[in-house]
Amino acid sequence: MKKINSINYGEKVIGVGFICMLIIPGILLWVATFFECYYIYVIANILFVTGAGVLMGFAGLLLIEFRQDKRIDKYYCEHKNVKIELASGRYECGLCGSRTIGVDSTYCRICGCKYKD
Repeated sequence: MKKINSINYGEKVIGVGFICMLIIPGILLWVATFFECYYIYVIANILFVTGAGVLMGFAGLLLIEFRQDKRIDKYYCEHKNVKIELASGRYECGLCGSRTIGVDSTYCRICGCKYKD
């Protein structure tokens, strides 16, 4: 599954949801009191439901993102003191990311991490 990241668009989705859910229906209901038109009430209710749907959908997306972040954090916490094999045949330190690790190295020369394996 691809990692979900709502950093760039989260506040925009919440803003659109609140505008559709509160501001526009509030204005329409205020206008409807002057004109007493049934269709304005219907449009206000449709926009309210649309805004609520957008916010509920985004809340679901955030729950999935938080679960993914928790799993990724758990994985990296369990694999801190490990040499990670790279495609080039070299190794990378799981703690600091140094790529100067040799095949038979037992510790990292940069951060001093001692490897489990």
